[in-house]
Amino acid sequence: MNGTLHRTTDRTHLTLVPTSVPTPTPTPTVAELERLVAHPAPLRLTRRGRLVAVVLFLGALLAGGVLFGSTSTRASGEAGPARSYEYVIVQPGQTLWGIAKEVAPDDDPRATIEAIRRLNALPDGGIQAGQRIALP
Repeated sequence: MNGTLHRTTDRTHLTLVPTSVPTPTPTPTVAELERLVAHPAPLRLTRRGRLVAVVLFLGALLAGGVLFGSTSTRASGEAGPARSYEYVIVQPGQTLWGIAKEVAPDDDPRATIEAIRRLNALPDGGIQAGQRIALP
């Protein structure tokens, strides 16, 4: 609202005079509401919003990989097929190289040694007499 300034002899008074009468907003019709619901405005993301969406998506992928990528069971909860391994008891003077040559004489011993190490979670190539080792 704008005001008009009126001067009197002894004082200055400010009188508020409305310049326009506010028009009430029309109530939308049922057809207009149905059109708005059927065809909503497209979602617009700002640069910052896109960045947040990408970071959240990558975080979800990372969390999914950490939580589900390192499990050894199936997602359905079923146990995998039972594997049976042959075991050997390491004799004095026996090495992984010798065991690998006995297990797979036609294969490269280095690959067989690596498979034995992974299967038995051996930190290095050292084994001790009396140790029980699963063979691939």
